[in-house]
Amino acid sequence: MSQNQEVKGGASLSFVPTPSTLRDNPYLPPQDGRCLINDLPTELLSQIFLMGAEMDDPTSEDEDEDEDYDSDDEDKSDDEDEEDKDGEDEDEKPSFEVTGSHVCKLWRDVAINTPALWSSLNFSEGPPYTKSAVYLERSKGSPLDLTIDVTKDEDSDDETDPNNPVPALAELMVCSDELEAILKLIIPHVWHWRLLELMVSDYVLMHSALTQMAACPSAPMLEVLELYHYEEDEEGEEMFAPAKFKEQNFVLFNGNAPRLTHVALWGVHLDWAASTFLSGLTELELAYHAKDVRPPFKDVARILRDSPEMGTLTICQSGPTGGPAEWLESMMDPNAMQTDSSEPQPDTTISLPSLKNLVIAFLEPEYAKNLVERLVLPNLKSLAIDLEEDDGTPLLQTLTRPSSTTGKSVLSGLQALKVAGVQCQEGTVIVDMYAALTNLVQLNLNFGFVSDKWFDVLVAQWESVAGSGKDPLLPRLETLTTSGLSGKDVRKLIEARKAMNRPVKTVFMNQMDELEEEDEQWIKDNVDEFDYFEGSDEEDILEIVAEGEEVENDQDEDEWEDMQ
Repeated sequence: MSQNQEVKGGASLSFVPTPSTLRDNPYLPPQDGRCLINDLPTELLSQIFLMGAEMDDPTSEDEDEDEDYDSDDEDKSDDEDEEDKDGEDEDEKPSFEVTGSHVCKLWRDVAINTPALWSSLNFSEGPPYTKSAVYLERSKGSPLDLTIDVTKDEDSDDETDPNNPVPALAELMVCSDELEAILKLIIPHVWHWRLLELMVSDYVLMHSALTQMAACPSAPMLEVLELYHYEEDEEGEEMFAPAKFKEQNFVLFNGNAPRLTHVALWGVHLDWAASTFLSGLTELELAYHAKDVRPPFKDVARILRDSPEMGTLTICQSGPTGGPAEWLESMMDPNAMQTDSSEPQPDTTISLPSLKNLVIAFLEPEYAKNLVERLVLPNLKSLAIDLEEDDGTPLLQTLTRPSSTTGKSVLSGLQALKVAGVQCQEGTVIVDMYAALTNLVQLNLNFGFVSDKWFDVLVAQWESVAGSGKDPLLPRLETLTTSGLSGKDVRKLIEARKAMNRPVKTVFMNQMDELEEEDEQWIKDNVDEFDYFEGSDEEDILEIVAEGEEVENDQDEDEWEDMQ
């Protein structure tokens, strides 16, 4: 029998490869040695590189990679590339764009001449930032996304002798040198910044960056500006420190940032009156401002009114300075006041027709109530609340009652609610609040900072209407997220919903909460999805903003992100 034949069950099988079958086989390389991918148009190959970079794991970019960072490397041969790669740490994963540029000369030429592939920088390689300099050179005019983190090392020993500040000063000098080196690289490229995220631990570094940005004539492509000053003491401060940096006689980018849409200012204040470039925003986050550098109400009103497409607003230990009396006074024309004008008093109401997501965190409840009373929110879909320890009942009543402007409660349109902290012992107020939430789909409650009444009134009402045909509280609820609630109590909520034939579909529990194995299995068997989440710092309430952006006007949307 021929070696190409085999007998099985009396049948003779044979296969003889032919040039034709080999030529047409898509799983074999061409016989003539051609590389098919090299036949792709350069534009298509470039697009594949961009898609690959987008899919690449972003955590791999934090390593000190990479390759030959020689500005003349476009002319290097493949042999030289191999020599450069031999010097890399094999345990570190190069970024996608670097890996792609090392495959062959063609890929290298295409990658290096795809500016968008080199437009995201985080400066993680450290001084002298040779890698970042090459990325900037290759980015050409592509919009730049810049992330700068010069915060103190979390592993450093902060419990040194307070009478010996030398270690802290030495660390500050290191951070300062790093930031100055980075700014020296990126300031000449301000004309094509798209995103700037800057994180510091010492305000002296932030002030240096602010003054250099103020010296720039404009930032014509800037869309996202995020400035974070992380204080060791997160408690609210009455007075800004260091005092010498309180007053500002400059405006960022000389007031020219026409494409700016997303702004986050954590512990960073501006010359609010002069910063008229804060307009046309779709997202604004004001957080952790000392009371003496918070913006006057008139400037907050101007920013919001000049941003008719504002979709997300976060007020966290910040907001307009003073209270209702100061807010009204700030809106008045000083000349009109001096001449005893009979003109009507200015309106402090701010209409936000496009606002979908609102976060109110770490504010005094009375202040929060007064602020919410002045906001008209006809299309709000997502709300997160985390107040200080004083009684928050008046705020809940304000949210529940119909607005004098729209004629309906702010709560009536909500699809996602997170209550991470609010003091209220009045069951009737909580019942009224639940009753107003007729469209709510996601509920997130932290029972470490809210009373058990938020649980009790739900279970009691749901059990009372089971089988009666009456509408329950939260008739459209599908997703439940809890902290500080035992597995047995979570079971009660799920059982009550099932008895009404309105089941909860998704449940998330804090991994630190009490949950017996039997209860865990029962929950998994009675919902579509169950999972744990890791309890996090207080500041993580702000993350609801990014998640809340998933909530659209379509109330039947069933692919929302978990609020946790």
